[in-house]
Amino acid sequence: MYDTKRRYEGAMHNISAEYQRYQGNHLFNVSVVGVINPGEQNSSGTSLLTEGTQTYTGTSQSHLKSRANSINTSIYYGLTKGQTSFAVSANGAIGKSYSDAWSKVVMPEPYSQYSYDNNSRLDNRSYAFSTRGYVTTPWLGGHFTGALNYNYSQIKQEYSGNTVTPHKQSVFLCTAMSWNFNNEFFFFESLGASVFSEYNGIQTRTIFAPQLNFSANWWPKSIKGFNSRLDFVASKQTPSLSSLSESYTYKDNWFIFTGNPELKDYWNSKGSLLTSYRFDDYGNRIIVSYSLSYSDNPFINTLEYDNEMVVAKQYEMSYRCYHYLYISGSWFPFKWLELAPYIEYDAVRYSTLSHRYNHKHFRFGGSVILRHKALTLTLAANSSGRVWAGDFTDRHSAQYAAVVQYKWRNWAFGAQWHYNGHNDYESGSIPGFNYIVNSEYTKLHNLVQLDAIYYFSIGRSRKHAGKMLSDGEGVDSGLNSYNKGKVSE
Repeated sequence: MYDTKRRYEGAMHNISAEYQRYQGNHLFNVSVVGVINPGEQNSSGTSLLTEGTQTYTGTSQSHLKSRANSINTSIYYGLTKGQTSFAVSANGAIGKSYSDAWSKVVMPEPYSQYSYDNNSRLDNRSYAFSTRGYVTTPWLGGHFTGALNYNYSQIKQEYSGNTVTPHKQSVFLCTAMSWNFNNEFFFFESLGASVFSEYNGIQTRTIFAPQLNFSANWWPKSIKGFNSRLDFVASKQTPSLSSLSESYTYKDNWFIFTGNPELKDYWNSKGSLLTSYRFDDYGNRIIVSYSLSYSDNPFINTLEYDNEMVVAKQYEMSYRCYHYLYISGSWFPFKWLELAPYIEYDAVRYSTLSHRYNHKHFRFGGSVILRHKALTLTLAANSSGRVWAGDFTDRHSAQYAAVVQYKWRNWAFGAQWHYNGHNDYESGSIPGFNYIVNSEYTKLHNLVQLDAIYYFSIGRSRKHAGKMLSDGEGVDSGLNSYNKGKVSE
C-alpha cells in the first residue's frame, strides 16, 4: 500500500501563426502551431509492504519528468457559390517526446531487502499526415454533404534497449443529409465507414469501421421557448498507437504501467436527449439532459499479478454502460441578480479482471451573478467529482471562485480568486494490493488573478464564410497518463 503526497510543476506553451486571404468566393488559409508541453511531478511519503501477518513501513520517493513538443501545419482552400460549398485541406505534424521516471523505497533494517531504486526511460518521435475533402449542396429538399479523409500516423518508440515503430493509416468516407421543416423541425443523418490498416509492432491488421449518426431538433412555434434535441451515434473505436506499445513505466519495484499490443477495435453507441424551456424574455430557463452510452468489449484499465509484479494495463472487457443526467437553470428574481444552480448524476457499470463495478455519484454547484451597470460580480462553487477508469478512481476536490469585472470604455478591469486542488487522490486495488496517491496543489488553494483587457479593431470588418474543415488531429505523442508529468490545472 502506498500513501504519498505529490507536487506538480508544468506548463503549456502554444505558438501559432496564421495567414488567411479572401478573394471573392475563394478562401485560402495557412497555419502553423507549435506546442511545448513540459511536466514534472515529485512524490514522497510512506510505503507499507505486507508479507503474511507482518507489515513493514518505509519511506518512498518518486520523480516523473516528461516533455512533448510538436509542430503542426495546415493548408486549406475553400470555395462557396450560392448554397454549394467545397473545401480541401492538407495537414502535417511532427513531434518529439520523452518520459523519465524514477522511484525509490528505503526500508529499515532488518527489512532492507525490500529497498529498491529503479529508473525507466521512454523516447518517442512522432509523425502524422492527413488530407480532407468536403462538399455540401442542396438536394432532395435538404442539403447533401460528402466527406473523404485520409490519415496516417507513426511513432518510433525507444525504451530499455528496444525500438518499435507502430503506425496506422485510415480512409474515411461519409455521406449525410439534413432537412429543415418550416423552422420547427430539423433532421440530420449520416452514414460513413473507415478502413484502418494498423501495425502494432508485432503484426498488421485491417479494420472495417462503419459509423451511423443522426440527430433531430424540435422547436415548435406553438410552445414558445421550448426546444428538444435527440442525438444518436454508433461507431467503432480503435486503440491509439501509444496504448499498443509494450513500453513500461515503474511506479515501484513491483508495480508497473504498460500498454497492450493485443487491443482491438470495439463498438460504442451513445444516445442523448436535451430539453430546454425558456419561461420569459428575461432569461429564466431550465435545461434537462440525459445520455446513455454502451460499449461492447471496450478497453478498460485493469490491475493484475504477473509473477511477483503488479501490472496496470488495458484489456478488452465484456461491456461498459454509462448513464448521465444533468439539470441546470437560470433564475432572475431581480434584473440585477441571476441564480444559476445545477445538479448532475452519473452511474457506470463495468467489469475488470478481478472486480465488478457499479459506481454512482451526485455532483452539484452553481453560480450567483450580480450586475450593476458596468460592474459584474460572480460567485461560483462546484462539489467534488469522481472519475472511474477501470480499477482506478480519481477524486477531484471541490472548487470555489469569485470574479469581479468593471468595464470602462474599451477597457475591462477585473480580479479573480480560485480555490481548488485540495485532497485530490488517485486509488486502485486488487486483492492483496492497494495503491493510493494523495495530491495537494498548494499553489491553487488561493489563486489570485488580476485582469486588464483593452479592446480595439483596425480597418473595416467584413463578413465571410469561415473554414468548413478542422485542422488535423496532430501527432500521437506516445505518452499516456501514467508516464506523463501533469500540469497543475
